[in-house]
Amino acid sequence: MQSFYSSLTEEQNALRVEAVRVTVLSVGYVFDSDTRSGNLASIYLLTSDGNSVRLNMTKANITHTMGTLEVKHCIYRDAYSSLANYNLEVRDNLTVGNVLDLLLELGRDKYRLSASRLGCRFWVTTIIDDLENYGHMSPTNAGNSALVGRALQYNYTGRASPEFEPMVPVLF
Repeated sequence: MQSFYSSLTEEQNALRVEAVRVTVLSVGYVFDSDTRSGNLASIYLLTSDGNSVRLNMTKANITHTMGTLEVKHCIYRDAYSSLANYNLEVRDNLTVGNVLDLLLELGRDKYRLSASRLGCRFWVTTIIDDLENYGHMSPTNAGNSALVGRALQYNYTGRASPEFEPMVPVLF
């Protein structure tokens, strides 16, 4: 099994996913010259225990080009630094383990991040598309995945209006 499975117990892998939440988080101002907050797009699997499992694609350090998939069981559903949330309905039988198996099967744990620091948004959009294409999203959700993809084309900073910031497609 992949190393990211080791961060969850068997019970957590078996949790039913009630919804998928795409969250845009503030990471603050990265450089002195920044006029807007940096963003991190994350996926939260809202689970049947009333909590969530967070999926993040990050850089282990500034020189790495390959992303590191972080999987963590969280005792909350609403992230403190969240600037925008998009909830997507899923089919009743989806588990955390099903989602992680799909990520592994499709090689979504092997992702080359963009030099611009914006690659996590493309990764999130890809995962949401995968869940929809493999029949894990609720049929009542049709088209919402595309709406989330469009929403992730923007930078969010506090109370300021979202500002267009095109997504950078990167390779797996």
